[in-house]
Amino acid sequence: MRSIRMVATGVGLAAVLVAGATGAEEKALGTRLVDQMNALYGAHPGTRANHATGAVFEGTFMPAPGAGDGLSSAVFLKGPPTPLTIRFSNAGGVPDAPDTHPSVGGIRGMAIKFRLADGGENDIVCISANGFPVAAGEDFLALLRAVGASGPNAAKPTALDMFLASHPAAAAFLATPKPVAVSYGTQPFFGVNALKFTNAQGVSKFGRYRIVPESGPAYVR
Repeated sequence: MRSIRMVATGVGLAAVLVAGATGAEEKALGTRLVDQMNALYGAHPGTRANHATGAVFEGTFMPAPGAGDGLSSAVFLKGPPTPLTIRFSNAGGVPDAPDTHPSVGGIRGMAIKFRLADGGENDIVCISANGFPVAAGEDFLALLRAVGASGPNAAKPTALDMFLASHPAAAAFLATPKPVAVSYGTQPFFGVNALKFTNAQGVSKFGRYRIVPESGPAYVR
């Protein structure tokens, strides 16, 4: 696999926040999201509800000299190399779907787990698109429900049409082309979450990780 490098980029859309239930009898938001994904893709016991198809690798993160200066005091940015577990995946919840399946939507995933020397872990969750259609978990659930209610026989305007009309950022995200990379080793990835970086002097900035192929991106033409 080709080598990659990791950099921090500017603030982007916030992650899907998995919050608790708002009512005593209501399911937690995370549970409702999984239920809706299972309604869209079918329930497949033993697999993830989304990004069901994936491949897991092990590797080592070697920080560049001075990587821990100025931006973050994270332990993996200084000191010895850190073991990694990396999962590349396709979006969608159909475990045996080919890479070109419509449920994938051109979106690939990359999850990185840093296994720290003290036994702790740090995770970075990325996708191949620079952004996300919505900024809150409830809006993501509403989008998934709108997709589920907008099959080929749905009356016009469909639930998805109406959702996108009221959420222009989501409409722009879905309309943006998602080029297909030659391989996972030539695909840039973008952190879903905006994170708070604090350096040794206590100065904080917000940003997102960006995973960049060392040899540059390459796409199928």
